[in-house]
Amino acid sequence: MEWFSKNKTWLIAIGFFILSTTLRFLSGDQTHHPTGWDGYYYVMQVHSWMTSGHMQSPDYSLIYPYFTIITFIVHDPIPGFKIGTALISGLLTISIFYYLIRKDVALMIVCAACSYIAFSPLVTYFILQFPKNALGFVFFILFMSSLKRLSFWTAVFFLCTILTHRMTGTFALITIVVYAFRSVSWKWIVAGAVVVIAIGFLPGIIHISDLARLDGQFTATPHWAPFTFTKIFPTSLNWFFEADLVLITIMTIACTVLMFINDKSMESWTWFSLVIISLFPFFSFAPGDLGHRFFMIAPIVIIVLISLLAKPAPVASISWTSLLILLSFFSWKSYKPWAFDAPNKVYSTIVERLTDRYNSATYPLVIAHKGLAEMIIFKTDFDALNWLPPEDISTDSVLRITHGVTNSDFRKYLGENELSGVKTISSGYFTLPETTWQRFVTAAKKENSPTVIRRIYGDNNPMKPRPYFIRKGKKQ
Repeated sequence: MEWFSKNKTWLIAIGFFILSTTLRFLSGDQTHHPTGWDGYYYVMQVHSWMTSGHMQSPDYSLIYPYFTIITFIVHDPIPGFKIGTALISGLLTISIFYYLIRKDVALMIVCAACSYIAFSPLVTYFILQFPKNALGFVFFILFMSSLKRLSFWTAVFFLCTILTHRMTGTFALITIVVYAFRSVSWKWIVAGAVVVIAIGFLPGIIHISDLARLDGQFTATPHWAPFTFTKIFPTSLNWFFEADLVLITIMTIACTVLMFINDKSMESWTWFSLVIISLFPFFSFAPGDLGHRFFMIAPIVIIVLISLLAKPAPVASISWTSLLILLSFFSWKSYKPWAFDAPNKVYSTIVERLTDRYNSATYPLVIAHKGLAEMIIFKTDFDALNWLPPEDISTDSVLRITHGVTNSDFRKYLGENELSGVKTISSGYFTLPETTWQRFVTAAKKENSPTVIRRIYGDNNPMKPRPYFIRKGKKQ
């Protein structure tokens, strides 16, 4: 008993780690495919790195060595991805636990906060859809933990935050600049400014060109993020999910009130700033846009801020913790791969038919939209690109998979000889040589048919050039 009393804090932390990891693994394991719209992108990158010694697409983030290590252990990138995302959930929970304990928050409030993280369907959605962002946020929380007493680990977590994801890296940079102006001498402020500027010009981390990402990411019409999120999935959110969105709204009001009636520390203002950013009403909120991505961190930053500001209330905390832990055993099913993920069953059918009908020696490159292209690369000997083929590649050896353009559109603008190369590969999807596709596009533009042109330039028909071409380098 004496040993348990001395170690109960970290035994509880391990319990929350196991609970959160297990529940998120169950959520992700509802499908045979990797979760999220970018699931096969991560799997493709890891597989390419392990089999050919380089990633298919240059992307500098610690998420790839992280997934690669796990894949090396389990010998399969898809289970590696699922286990990796589940472990990120556990790491997120234990990093929050560690941070709040270091801030001398009462243990019962810490448990209440971690029980919410384990329960939250939105946190599940965040981790399974955006594992890179989530891992970056783990490092950001550890970085915030280290600010209490600057040390070697402050620098380590700062660099890990920056090297994992741009969003969390930006948060860390803003935090360190604010802290520098508040408590450090001018010589350190100047040195810090030089570091920030230097990082801004380093490729693959946080580059000055990333400012272009803000183009089109704002709207003049204000919205409330939890309500707007329900519009993206109007029929797919069960009552656990809806309850979580209501809780986020209530907790936002609560932490705002607490910010004005409680003593505020520098860190409280930091977290409150992140609450404002995550719920900023003028961000564009289409799936994948800035508002949508920032909203994913809302439940995390809100529960951390409330925990910092709340006064100990043992009975309420015990009731809250017990209820949410109980509900978490059911809320993990709120994640619905058929609604939230890419239509991977359709993509699998297309990939199977592609390998049955075509030879990679004849068409070494396939042009297909994102998601489908990554699955093609991972599962076949074809190379794939979700951009226009590079100028130095002959279009005679390129196959195009289209989506949204109809059979009647092709018949209207192509001759009989060319139509013989247009094949249905799935509902709404056609395959045809890239040379035939380019002639079709030219004819449609010449005819100036706005309806057909709109279909041609739809999101699922790659029509933008990419400045470089990377061969898959798969072992043949």
